[in-house]
Amino acid sequence: MRIRNIEIVQLLLDKKAKVSASDKKGDTALHVAMRARSKVMICVILIIKLSKNKNYRGLQCNDSS
Repeated sequence: MRIRNIEIVQLLLDKKAKVSASDKKGDTALHVAMRARSKVMICVILIIKLSKNKNYRGLQCNDSS
């Protein structure tokens, strides 16, 4: 994933964008990231979703692929 994309995602999250929001086809950010095969974005989205559960707080993406 390009640095600029990560910055945009961070900005959206800072502005409280809903990670689970879907487009008119029903696709969420996770669907789009998976189709783009963006491991970093998939990881970020999953961590955001899981971090709402106290058992998963503190997770980090590991780019050792």
